[in-house]
Amino acid sequence: MAVVDVAIHPDVPAPADVVVVVDTVRATTTIAHALAGGYRRVICVPDPAAAHAEAARIGPGAVLAGEEKGARIEGFALGNSPTEFSPAQGDDVVFVTRNGVQAILAASREAGTVVCGALVNLDAVARVLRPRLADGASLVVRCAGTRGAVAVEDCYTAGRLVELVGDGHDLLDGARVARAVARAYAAPLDCLSEAQSTRNITPLGHGPDVEIAAQVSILDLVPTVVEAADDRVVLTAG
Repeated sequence: MAVVDVAIHPDVPAPADVVVVVDTVRATTTIAHALAGGYRRVICVPDPAAAHAEAARIGPGAVLAGEEKGARIEGFALGNSPTEFSPAQGDDVVFVTRNGVQAILAASREAGTVVCGALVNLDAVARVLRPRLADGASLVVRCAGTRGAVAVEDCYTAGRLVELVGDGHDLLDGARVARAVARAYAAPLDCLSEAQSTRNITPLGHGPDVEIAAQVSILDLVPTVVEAADDRVVLTAG
């Protein structure tokens, strides 16, 4: 029997054999769309200075993307909207966000396997997790949160994932709380519409991104960490 937990608060350490990072509005949704849109890699780095250095190292195939407080970072080609990433403008996205990227970097220091989950690739993530759990691997779903606080939409997404993979396993309290949150809403958009993240980005014109983030299992891929260092993580489509 595998142990399944959800780290609901972004400051909670989440060591496990497998960690799923969730930042539904919007980073893990955007990363999935970037890889589906034709980018070969998404390279997560902690800040704009690191992004410029990484892009210079890669060369012409690198595209700078990211946001700070919901707005595109000055001088970057793309922001953090899933609508911006298709068709691909290069081979690699160098990506910076306050919540999602920081959670991915942290998870990569704590887990053997790190993947990105969102509502848009929920079934694909579950399909990858089931055999690992059957082999007894421990699982934590790490919620990225919003500006250092709990994000209800991340908890909701984690709960939906627990419902898909948790049967027959040892669910810790975080997993049970997340599952209860998921069961409290009739539809994904009901939850996402209430989220602080949505209230933060809607005045900036990103309301349509929330509707995209609420779509369930429209992408059949799992962004997976294939290289990791303290300040650099590379994801490809799994």
